[in-house]
This record gives sequence, structure tokens and C-alpha cells, in this order.
Amino acid sequence: MSIPISVGVTGHRNLRQEDLPRLRQLVRDELQKLQKLCPDSEFIMVNSLASGADSLCAEEALDLGFRLVCPLPVAEVVYKQNFSPEELTVFERLRSQATEVFVAPDTEDGTPNRHFHFRQAGLYVSDHCHVLLALWDGSEPKPGGCGTAEIVDYKRGDGRDDGFVIHIQTPRNAVPNTVPPSARLLEPETGGLEKLLKETNEFNRDCKGITKEKSLVDMPEKPNVIRSLERCYARSAAISGALQRKYLHTLRNIALFCVLLVVSYTLYDEGELMWMLFCYAAVLILYYCVYRRVLRGKYHENYIRYRMLAESLRVQTYMTAMGIHENVACHYVWSQKQQTLWIRTAIGSLTAGKVNGSISADKLCATWLDSQLAYHKSAYQRNHRKDRLCSMITSAMLCCLVILFVAVLVLEYVFTAIMEAQMLGIILRGWLKILWSGISAVTLFVSSYYGQLSYSRKSDDNAAMERLFAEASQKCRSGKNDAKEVLRQLAREEIIENGNWASYCMENTPTFSL
Repeated sequence: MSIPISVGVTGHRNLRQEDLPRLRQLVRDELQKLQKLCPDSEFIMVNSLASGADSLCAEEALDLGFRLVCPLPVAEVVYKQNFSPEELTVFERLRSQATEVFVAPDTEDGTPNRHFHFRQAGLYVSDHCHVLLALWDGSEPKPGGCGTAEIVDYKRGDGRDDGFVIHIQTPRNAVPNTVPPSARLLEPETGGLEKLLKETNEFNRDCKGITKEKSLVDMPEKPNVIRSLERCYARSAAISGALQRKYLHTLRNIALFCVLLVVSYTLYDEGELMWMLFCYAAVLILYYCVYRRVLRGKYHENYIRYRMLAESLRVQTYMTAMGIHENVACHYVWSQKQQTLWIRTAIGSLTAGKVNGSISADKLCATWLDSQLAYHKSAYQRNHRKDRLCSMITSAMLCCLVILFVAVLVLEYVFTAIMEAQMLGIILRGWLKILWSGISAVTLFVSSYYGQLSYSRKSDDNAAMERLFAEASQKCRSGKNDAKEVLRQLAREEIIENGNWASYCMENTPTFSL
């Protein structure tokens, strides 16, 4: 699988014994709902393995085939001191079945005490899950707190469009007159979680059978997180490349169909070839069938979506390899937040795990900056050449029209008799009109084809990015700047440029036009 669906867990430690069967059933039901919604996806649970709610959820998840990823608030030897002998036995059993166990990196700045570390673990769980499973009594959060209420509040914070929380009403032990256990979904917009999961599952379904691998960074002992990012990058790049080829093939077909429609109609009209009506109808039907197939296949839309994912994963791999714990997809501009939500949560899920060590900034400069500088230089030349080719073809067609116009003018007023001469049952005047219409159609649709590919804008973007990478390379190697900060800013610019590319490409969706 490529993008695991991740479920984070936060909850109370002191559960009531009489509620445990009901809580287990509710947790199991909610997890199975998610699995049913995403049949083509792997599932992981991000869980700190505290006693109580964490342990209960981990047991149910393991039983359903989830992988267990465990970010601890403190070193394991210290963390174990929080457990009673009975709780420690449960912790050890669950810990032995976990895929990864590590200390959560800090998300915030603060005094490194127990309270701070437990809060950081909770924030890490929230940042690396598609949906947060909260076994919580609904109590109000406290500013800067480290409990369940505070983690839920962080997940659902102001302006967060990924604040999906499955709230399982969970009474605390020794608290009378409480509401019995029940479950409900808290989401910013109705249907938002289902849409997010379906988008992710669709990508995973499209990845089936693709075994592409790509090494982006060279590290002595490459962490699983880096390998997962690289693997997902390779597969998303492969799919987007295949969809791009289908998209380009579609544009060529549409342009060809439109030219054939013009030519067949002109042959019917000027040549009085009645059978061309059937040719016109056949081309029109074929044109419509191809267009409908394109809409169902979503070639254009998914090409852009998967290319955005691939570029985000590439940049994220470099940032993670440098030890920078931030989600690069957060740099997409506000207008693209909903469009890129599935990418942001995908990166959060893929980066859930331990990253041992980091690559040096100097080494990353050679790996990242030099390769991208060469790429944008080559892409600029390629796109600029295609843009010039479009201009040349359009100019050539215009010259042909001018020459044809002059020829028709001379023939009409000087050699009038020639215009009445017949060739294959059609007078020369008719053939000239057919040729005139054909050249006009070719000019229009060639211009439209190249215009939809935005070569002019792409070459401008390539030139700008080439300058940006050249400047970043100079700054990193001069020794006068903080290389890590330069690379962080560069990552932000790459993501913004990727978003701009997607925006103008989205405007060029294939349309059924006559």
C-alpha cells in the first residue's frame, strides 16, 4: 500500500469497569466503518500506549489488522514508571506488537518537563492522523494542557479543515451521573471525512500493481519513514506520468475531431457530397464518446492531483531527511487548502514514525539543489521550444491563409473561368473554400491545443525557479547563511510554485466544444 489511513488515539486513563465492554464495541464499530470505507488501504493506529483508553484502542486495532505506531512522551524506561504492575504487563504486550516505538519530537517550544512532553506526544498523534479517536467525557480544555480535552481542542482548532474527531463519550471512573458511552463524528463540514478517505483510497487503488521505487536521499541507515515517502513518491509520479500521457492524447484527439468536423461539413456544404453527413455524424458520436470516457476516467484532474502529491512528497522527503519535523503541504495557499487536504493528511500519515539521524545540509544541496537546478534549466528549454513551435505553426498557418486569400482574389477577378473548372466533381472554387476552412480549423485547434498546455507560463515558471535554486545554492555554499533555514524557505517556495502550476493547469480541463 502507498498511503496508510492513520487513526490517532487520545483518551482518559481512569475508565469505569462497567463501561469497558460497551467502549470496546464502540471503538471496534468505528474502526470497522473506516475499514469498510477504504477497502484498498492499509490502516495504522498512532497510539502512545498509555493505560486506559490507549490500551483498549490498541487491542481492538491490532485485532482488526492495524499496524501500531507508538510515539511516547518520554524515553521508554522513564515512561514505564507511570504504570502499575498490571498496566505494565499490558504495555509490554502491546509494545511488542508495535511496528515502531519512539519518543515524539517537540511540536512547540517550552520548558522540557513532564507536562510539556506529554502534551508534545498528544500533538504528534493529532498531527499524524487522518482522524482522531477520542475517548473523552466532553470536559472543557485548559490553556496549554496535556490531557484529552486539550488534544481534541488542538485537532479541532480554529481554521483547521482536517479537524476530524470520532468522539466516544467516555465517563471517568468515580464520576457520578455521567452520560453513558456513545459515539459521534465531529467534523468541520458534513461529509468531509468521507470525502478525504475516499480520495486517499482512490489513490491507493490506482497504485495497485505499481512497484516503482526511487531513492531521493542517500543515508547510511535509511529510516522507514524516508523509505515510505520515497516509495509513495515513485508511485505517485508513475501514475501522474501515465495520466499525463492519456491527457495529452485526449487533447490531440479532441483537436483532430474538431478539424474533421469542419472538413466533413465543408465537403458536404461546398462539395455537395451528401454522404459526408454520415461522416460528420460518425465523427461527432466518436468525439462525444471519447469526451465522456475522459470525464469518467478523470485523467486531467487526477494527473494534476497526483503530480501535486508527488512534488509534495519529494520536498517532504528532503525536509524529513534534514530532521525538520513539519508538513510541507501546510504551505499551500489558503485557496488550495481544501484541494490539498488529502495530501497534507497523507504526509502526516507517512511521516508517523522514528527518523534516525539526518543528512547534512551540504549533502542535501548536492542531492536536491543541483538536481532541481538542472531540471528547471532543461524544462525551461523544453517548454520554451514548444512555445516557440506553437507560435511558428500559428504564424505559418496565418501565412498560408494570406497566400490563399491572394490566390483566390486573383483567380476570382482575373481568371474567373478557372474557378469554375471541376476536379472530382467539385469546382475549384469549392476546393479552395474547403482548403480555406481546413487551414482555419487547423490554426484554431493547434493554437487551442498548445494554449491548453500553457507552455508559455510553464517556461516562465521554470525560469523563475531556476533563478531561485541558483540563488539558494549560492547561499548554502557561501557559509554566510543558515543552510537549514535556506532550504526550509526553498521548500515553501517549491510548494507555492507547485500550487500555482496546479491552478492554471486546472483551468485547461478538456471540454466538448464545436
